[in-house]
Amino acid sequence: GIGDVAEVDGFFRSLRSTGVRQRRSHRAKAELVRLVAVALERLVKFPARDVPPLPVPPDAARQEVEAVARRVREMWALPNGPIVNVIRTVERHGVVVARMLLESDTVDAFSVPFPDRPVIVLGKDKGRPDRSRWDCGHELGHLVMHDPDPQRSRHLEDQANWFAAELLLPAGEVRDLLPSTADWKVLADLKVSWGVSMNALLQRAKALGVMPEAAYVQALKTMSTRGWNRREPVQLATVEEPVLLSRAAELIADGSTTLDELAGGIGLPVELVIDIIGASSDPRPSVEF
Repeated sequence: GIGDVAEVDGFFRSLRSTGVRQRRSHRAKAELVRLVAVALERLVKFPARDVPPLPVPPDAARQEVEAVARRVREMWALPNGPIVNVIRTVERHGVVVARMLLESDTVDAFSVPFPDRPVIVLGKDKGRPDRSRWDCGHELGHLVMHDPDPQRSRHLEDQANWFAAELLLPAGEVRDLLPSTADWKVLADLKVSWGVSMNALLQRAKALGVMPEAAYVQALKTMSTRGWNRREPVQLATVEEPVLLSRAAELIADGSTTLDELAGGIGLPVELVIDIIGASSDPRPSVEF
């Protein structure tokens, strides 16, 4: 039933610096997203849940984790090259994604592996498309590989990052594209084409043995000196947004159920439901750019 998920824990970034109260508040947000999704799903057919469970041991090395990411790309039949829209890819495979204001410096995103609908919550308050794509890939890594870990081990975070790196920047495809020194023009172009930060590209170049440690350290120093670790010189044009819940809400509106009725049925204020769905209250169709 709707309430049987109180025991399911979640994955939260930087949790050692996140207090119990904040964790509970985030966990409650994921629960609200799930409630709305389950209520919508009674009226609208959602994509089948298709997150393959491919568990790895807590001490699994990078190679093992990257093999899991390759397997997911394969199972989901993702074409070579950059993933066009990471959020939509994850939604297509039955994960519910929502953006919410997290009001937190330590948590950019988190996920909870509810058995009926896994939920990924991304922050609204960061506004960095490259970061958002990475966060979504990272959380998918947790959902695929991990059980929530009461010890909140740092190593699971590393594993989720290795997973995101191979998912978004497959070694076989990017190794020959990455520079061996900080060529900012090349890095800026790769950022735009692959949709990840220059910082992530530098880390990938180092991890794949393309960029020597000394060149990597120097590159990070340069980024820091120029203030690029706060705001990189090239930005991605569009922020990816979740569409599953808002499209489901549009479908029920075409039927006979209003959002007010939906909200009443789950006992939540309609404003909150609209916020979770990300549904615009403006009924006019918007111009797609």
